[in-house]
Amino acid sequence: MVKNFLLNSIIILILAACSPRNPGRQKTPIPELTQGVIPSPTQTAVGTVPNTIPSTVTLASSPFPSTSNLISTPTIPLSIAHKPVIHEQFVGNYETLITIPVDKDSIIQYKINPDSIQGPNAIAILPDENFLIADPVSDRLLRYDQTGRLLSTIELGELGIGYVRDLRVDSNEIFLLETSYQKYRVHRLTLDGSLIASEDVPYNFPIDAMSSDNTLEGGLTGIAIDCEGRIILEVTGGSRLFPLSDVQNQPDPSLITQGLLCNGKRYFVSRSGSRMDPQVSAGEILYQTQLTYGFGGLNFLDVFPDGTLYLIRDDVVTEPAITVDETLHYVGTDGIIQGVARVPISEFYYPIMRNAVINLKGEVFVLLPNEDSLNIVRLNFYRELKPLIPGAEAPRITASSNSP
Repeated sequence: MVKNFLLNSIIILILAACSPRNPGRQKTPIPELTQGVIPSPTQTAVGTVPNTIPSTVTLASSPFPSTSNLISTPTIPLSIAHKPVIHEQFVGNYETLITIPVDKDSIIQYKINPDSIQGPNAIAILPDENFLIADPVSDRLLRYDQTGRLLSTIELGELGIGYVRDLRVDSNEIFLLETSYQKYRVHRLTLDGSLIASEDVPYNFPIDAMSSDNTLEGGLTGIAIDCEGRIILEVTGGSRLFPLSDVQNQPDPSLITQGLLCNGKRYFVSRSGSRMDPQVSAGEILYQTQLTYGFGGLNFLDVFPDGTLYLIRDDVVTEPAITVDETLHYVGTDGIIQGVARVPISEFYYPIMRNAVINLKGEVFVLLPNEDSLNIVRLNFYRELKPLIPGAEAPRITASSNSP
C-alpha cells in the first residue's frame, strides 16, 4: 500500500518534468564555477530575511507566552548564515532530531483511507528555531521545540481555514495555502496565530495559455515568499512560479513573468533544453542537471538575499523498479555548488511535498513520517554522493553563464 502512495508523489514529479521545452541555447562555461561542481545523487518555501543583511543576523524573539519555555534566541554570524556543515566522511543521510509517536492515544493521528493516507504535510521553522507543523487531519498547526515537546497549537477551524496544503514562515508572519473544495486561498497569520488577512487564489486560472483544462485547481502544489515579500504560487512541484498578484490581475499566463525576485535578480525554472537536462536560471547563472530517463526535475527550495540558494534535484528511475532519488544542493554566495544531501524519500510512509525547511545556519530539517511515528530529521551534507542505485545518471549539477 505504501508503494502506491509513493507512486502518487512520483506522478507529480513526472508532471513537473514532462512539460514541453524549447531547444537549448549555447552556454558559455564559467571556469571558476565548473571547478566547484560536485557529483551528487538524489514541494518552495523561499526564505525571506531582511534585504540588507547586517554583520550578524539576530533571530527575533517569539510572541508566544513565556510559559512555553522558549529556547534561547541565538545570534548567527553572517560568516555562517545559510551555510551547512559539509561532512568529509559519510556518517549517514540524516540524524533524527525528534520522534513524535503516532497512535490512537497520541497528539498526532493519521487518517487512513483505502487509497490514501493523510497526516502532517508541511513543516516550517519559526524565528525562535521552534518547528511549526501543518496537520490537515485536525485542521491545526502544531508548534514543537527542538526536543520534541509540544508548545502550543493553532486551531485553524476556529479561523475558518480548511485543508492546508502548504505552510511558510517569514520573520514575523505565517503564510498558509488552503485548498478546500472550490476555495483556494492564501492566509496570513501572526506568529501567535491571529488571522491578519486572506487572499483568494483563482483556482480556474489556466497554467498554460494553450490548454483550457490545465488549471491551478489541478496543478497548484505550494507557495513561496520571495525576497521582495511577494506571494508566489508553486505549480507542479515548483516547475512554474506565478506571482499571486499577477494571477489575480492577468488571465493570460503567457503574459506573466514567472519566478522569484531577490536583490534585482530573477530566479525561475528554465523552459530551455530537453526534459533530460532540466535547468534553472539564477540571475546571471544557469544551473543544469542530467536525468536518467528524463523524469523528475530541478527546482528551488530556498533563495536568500546574501546570494546563497538551495536546489532540489529529483531523478525518477523506472528500471528495475520505480525509484525517486531526491537531493538538495547547497550553492554558496559565489555561485559555486558546495554541498549535497539526500532526502530519504523511500522511508516516507506517505508522500509530503513540503518536506524540507532551512534555518539561518543552513541546517536542513525534513519532516519524515513513519507508520507509527512522525520524525524531524536533520540532513547531512557532503561534497559528493553516489547515485542511489547503480546505473542511474550521475546526479550532478553544473553551472554556466546565463547569457543570451
